[in-house]
Amino acid sequence: MFGLMHQMVSFWVRARVPSPVFFISSLLLSSVTQSLSHLSNLLQSHAALPQPASVWFGRPNSLYRLSDLSLLVSLISLSLSHTHTRSSLCSVESLPLYAGDHIAPTPSLSRVVDFPLVSHNQSHTGGDSPYKRTTYRYSPLLAFLLIPNTIIHRSWGKFLFSASDLLVGLFIRSILKLRRVPENLCTYSVMIWLLNPFTFTIGTRGNCEPIVCAVILWIIICLMNGNVLQAAFWYGLVVHFRIYPIIYALPIILILDSNFFHSGRKPFLSYWTAGHGKTTQSSTDVTYHCNMQNVLTKIFTRQRVMFGLVSAIVFFSFTGLFFYLYGWAFLHEALLYHLTRTDPRHNFSVYFYHIYLQYENEISVLEKLISFLPQFVVQLVLISCFAQDFPFCFFVQTVAFVAFNKVITAQYFVWFFCLLPLILPWSSMKLKWEGICCFFVWMGAQIHWLMWGYMLEFKGKNVFLQLWMASLVFLAANTLVLIMIIRHHRYSPVFRHLEFESSKNSVKLE
Repeated sequence: MFGLMHQMVSFWVRARVPSPVFFISSLLLSSVTQSLSHLSNLLQSHAALPQPASVWFGRPNSLYRLSDLSLLVSLISLSLSHTHTRSSLCSVESLPLYAGDHIAPTPSLSRVVDFPLVSHNQSHTGGDSPYKRTTYRYSPLLAFLLIPNTIIHRSWGKFLFSASDLLVGLFIRSILKLRRVPENLCTYSVMIWLLNPFTFTIGTRGNCEPIVCAVILWIIICLMNGNVLQAAFWYGLVVHFRIYPIIYALPIILILDSNFFHSGRKPFLSYWTAGHGKTTQSSTDVTYHCNMQNVLTKIFTRQRVMFGLVSAIVFFSFTGLFFYLYGWAFLHEALLYHLTRTDPRHNFSVYFYHIYLQYENEISVLEKLISFLPQFVVQLVLISCFAQDFPFCFFVQTVAFVAFNKVITAQYFVWFFCLLPLILPWSSMKLKWEGICCFFVWMGAQIHWLMWGYMLEFKGKNVFLQLWMASLVFLAANTLVLIMIIRHHRYSPVFRHLEFESSKNSVKLE
């Protein structure tokens, strides 16, 4: 069905548009229809799964029902609260399109964001450009997705983000099943996301992060299935939509190696095993390190060039289109703002106090470089160590990126929460002494910071220095937890060497 629809639309587009536009449109249609077809098969296979005779929480369908119920209760309670209350920062009634609050650690950073209709024929109050609202700093794609807020229901965005929340759970399960993780471990891992009150509260309050998480997990599924073209399309789109996934570019390029990806052949996956501790170095590891040494001479493989070209075409096509429609306002607010953002308001970052003190003075290039350097060095080290185990690499990259960022708000934690279930089956750190300690260290550092934030925000006390000290404690807590997770992780490359698999199969035939 999806293939027939793609052919019909492609024929219509070919007859009416120039060839460059046709190429981009065809790429878009092909990727979307193939992804929809794959997703349809994924949903059908999930519905056909036999239910294990275990406890109620161990059944996947029951797990999803419980998650649905939690999301529904959260949606109803938040809708009722917004019906009877109004934000002190912006009246909900004045917003032409309302999608909910965007989470931040303190009320001074909380904000209500509207997504106006994108039409130049309407006035600003009707909603022509989303960038006429100063707090809108996202791609216009988000505004288009939320147009039904004025047509269907004002909570359309919340239901869309909540559905994406459930889709993330399905994708987590699919990734783990591709690597043959046992059913009970799959269920417990999915529970970490679906029953996490932090994550579903973010989505039901109107934050778009679950959509980004779903796309990133879909990219992982595409790579594991050998669909490099689809992965490239969605990667270019998600970087345009939310720029932070650009940090995953280098590990993706590194895993698109000819030793794992060969024309016309699906890559071989390494499967979960019940062993503990670190895996021994195999021929796959040796090959990888050789590739790292010769990366300059072997970087231009067919898969890497195709991924780079397609993702770049998609990114620049959407960026160019919206630049044509909205001009420099789009380019600055949606992209450049996030690269140069300096927020003087208090947030979890250790840099907030320095930015606050120097806000009226221009920050020098040297200071910006010094603040960026730790992030850059940590990213390179993590990528060089864990690129082959790329779900784990994505996770540690994201935690480090958030911890060392110049601005940290609570919604950023969702970025690595969606990746956490993917690494749990390979961790020897159980929910006992070490696991509980890591949980309480991380939560305790947050609560400690929020206590000083409350004193500053609500009590009006001059506790900026104490709040900055709390930010240092929070950075130390993130670093400690990240080190503990790395120490207890059982390194497991996702792909196996094609030559190794071929030789193994030949031995079996003999």
